[in-house]
Order: sequence, then C-alpha cells, then structure tokens
Amino acid sequence: FLTGAELPFGTRDADRRGQLAEWLTESPWFATAMVNRIWSELVGEGFYPIVDDLGPDREAVAPTAVEALAKRFAASDYNVKWLVRTICATDAYQRQARPRRNASGVPMAASVPQRLRGDQLYNAVLTALEIDETRAGRLTAGIGGNYGVRISPRMIFAQVFGFDPSTDRESVSASIPQALAMMNTPQLNQAVRVSRRSLLGRLMADIEAEDLMIDELYLRCYSREPSTEEREEALSYIASVSRRSEAMEDLLWALLNSAEFTHRR
Repeated sequence: FLTGAELPFGTRDADRRGQLAEWLTESPWFATAMVNRIWSELVGEGFYPIVDDLGPDREAVAPTAVEALAKRFAASDYNVKWLVRTICATDAYQRQARPRRNASGVPMAASVPQRLRGDQLYNAVLTALEIDETRAGRLTAGIGGNYGVRISPRMIFAQVFGFDPSTDRESVSASIPQALAMMNTPQLNQAVRVSRRSLLGRLMADIEAEDLMIDELYLRCYSREPSTEEREEALSYIASVSRRSEAMEDLLWALLNSAEFTHRR
C-alpha cells in the first residue's frame, strides 16, 4: 500500500477489502472527498470546484459546512445513505434549479441541473417507456474498427452519453452523436410507436381524453404535470394532426428528446 502497510500473502479477499477500508478512512481527507463528491453530484457544485482536486493547499467554498459534514459523515461510520439524506434535506439542494453560475456569481445560490450519465439516461428511458431490458435486443455495429460486433442499446448509451465523473461539469455538453442516438436508436423508435405491445399503445387504449393523455406522458417523462401553456400547446398540436396515434407518438418523442428529460433537476 502507499503508506508501506501490507498484509500477509494469501489473505482472504473480504479481509483485504476490510483492511483497505480501514486504511483509507484513516485519512481525514477521505470523508471530505466523499462529502465533496456526493454534494457535487446532488447540488451541482462542489465545495472544491474540481471534484477530485482537494487538500490542505486548496481553498474550499463554505469550509465550515464541508468540515461539519465530513465530521458527521465519519461519525456515522461512513454511512452513505445518511450523507445523501442529509444533503437532500438542505436548503442548497431544495432550491429552485438554475443555470450554472459564472465566476462572479454567488456560490450555491441554486441547485444546478446535471446531465444524466449514459447508464442513468438509459435507465430513465426504460422506466418512462416500461421497456423490459432483457428483451431490448442487440444491434450490429462497428466499435473501435471491429465491425459486426453485437452490442446492446445500453452499451450504445454508455459510449455516447458517458463521461468521467471527475470531469468539470462545465465541460460536459450535448453533442450531435447524442442527439442522433436519441433520435435513431431502433429500439427507442419502436418503443415510442403505438402498438399492442408498447406502453403508448396501452395508454391510448385506456385513456380517451386528450388532456389526461398529455398529463400521463408528462408524468412518465418529467415526473410532473404540464403547465397550462404546455398543455394548451400539446392540445393544439394534437388537433392539427389527422391521426391521434401519430400525434401522441410525436409528443412522446419530443418529451424524450428534450433537455429536461436528459438532465437531473
């Protein structure tokens, strides 16, 4: 180990991991680093601007708060559930979401929307559309020059939408390949079509009122009801399309391809 500590050869894996955990938590910076990373994920801005660059020569935003959280986190026996629950109970987390501040802005004045990672976004798609991942199938594509490789939609999302969690979030932005993946992935396009097996087909068979149908799609995609303006705009569009199924497919597709769906707020 970096400190020179060692274990006898042949020590069981469980004992090695337990000893490693003890060695890691001997450093007071472990609790601070964990608090900073989880806070950054949930609030959108860490106590240390670069999430994995901290230490005695780095200046923290709100040093009293990060020190208090780190001490309580260590006292909880490094209970991550306690840490998440505590951060979610703060005013900083519960404030209205706003765009990331500039250099002269007040730190942590609002919660900052975070782009979902590839695995998170794919899970959101599965949940919103009630897709059974075991039946999602695979695609034939070229990865790293190896053409004809069979890959799953989850792998596609991981490649296109994935990013290093340590990357400065200001550097993480949308891209053309990401937009194309949301628009052109065959399994996703099939899932938003009206059919006997699709979620949209089942909803249309059960819900006749257009406004209730709009509310249901917003709840599934955004976990909220549409605003009055959004509902009126959707109703106006539905009325302008001759086929109800086509209008609902377009609405669901638009919700899934929106910035709100691809961000955590």
